Amino acid sequence: MYTFSDLIARLRAICWCFSGNEKLGHNYDEYEGMGQAAVNHLLETKSGQVRGAFSRYDTGPIDVVWGEVRDPTKHTGYGIAHILDKHGQSAVDMIGRVIKNGSLKAAPNNKLKIICGKRVLILSKTFGDEERHIVLSCYINDGAK
Repeated sequence: MYTFSDLIARLRAICWCFSGNEKLGHNYDEYEGMGQAAVNHLLETKSGQVRGAFSRYDTGPIDVVWGEVRDPTKHTGYGIAHILDKHGQSAVDMIGRVIKNGSLKAAPNNKLKIICGKRVLILSKTFGDEERHIVLSCYINDGAK
């Protein structure tokens, strides 16, 4: 027999699993599979995530998240917020093209790269204990680094 607090804890865990992982904010599931339109929606709301915004045969679903800028001086962070802060609107605008047309490569630190000419998109391979491809960054590799 479960106590009331056990039932509440189990209910919260179930809700968390089906909510799209609220640690990354509200999941706008109405934008699933809508690609760049999902990115544009996160630009408008400046919060949340879209699970399965994109998909590729070699990665499966690719999620986009608003993310965060952890240090505005050093331009560290992840997601659309980070890409906008560090690389600008043009980098955000090319996310869909890079995912669609790029070649998948392995990258260090449990990440993947999608490369399309000089354009590079970085994906996570996991989030927490979950296998999940999330757009972390996107930029033009101009050789300056």
